[in-house]
Amino acid sequence: MKRREQDELLTVQEFAEKAGISVQAVYKRLNNSLNSYVKLVNGRKMLRVSALYEVYGVNVEQPIKPCIQPGLNHETDNSEVIFLRKQVEQLQAELSKERQHSRALAERVVVLADQAQRLQLAQMSPQFIDEGGAADLAETEPISQVQQSELEQPKNWWSRIFRRHR
Repeated sequence: MKRREQDELLTVQEFAEKAGISVQAVYKRLNNSLNSYVKLVNGRKMLRVSALYEVYGVNVEQPIKPCIQPGLNHETDNSEVIFLRKQVEQLQAELSKERQHSRALAERVVVLADQAQRLQLAQMSPQFIDEGGAADLAETEPISQVQQSELEQPKNWWSRIFRRHR
């Protein structure tokens, strides 16, 4: 009987959670409407479960334990394990493909960055190409007069206004 009594008691925090209110609200009502449901156990205030329904209108049902059928659950567990293992293998294969693709893209980015750097260097210093400093860029077309004039910047604003047109 003592065990059943303790099963029907809830701490203030548990009571508040089940009632859907704050702990402070429970403590405020302890001296009024919940006073008859309070019991002191080992120095802690406990509330009877019946107060949930009688004061707050909350039905408290005992949890239903599932019926376990050993043969059925063992078979389903094995089939689930097999299914999950196959799924893991498929995901690992997909991840491997994605990693290979990522590596290929990273290599391409490195090549493009190198090309961009060389192009920028060629635009900044055309004499570098003439001296043969960049062997890979020596095969490209020489910089035309128009491009070279675009690279040269006028010295001041006065020369911009009165520059000669060729």
